[in-house]
Amino acid sequence: MGTTWMARNARQGVVDSDCRLFDTPNMFVAGSSVFPCDGNDMPTMTIIALAHRIAEQVEREVAL
Repeated sequence: MGTTWMARNARQGVVDSDCRLFDTPNMFVAGSSVFPCDGNDMPTMTIIALAHRIAEQVEREVAL
């Protein structure tokens, strides 16, 4: 957890606020690595919510 830092730019992190990798276009990270810390011993529901949010983002982009 917390190993794929979310940031505003590639100098400060690995993914943007949509969990899209800075260095690899159209690749998203949906897992606990984007969490800022490990605040829960069972992060499954948070990971599912994150994956759902990313899926909605991808769907909006594909529809354009």
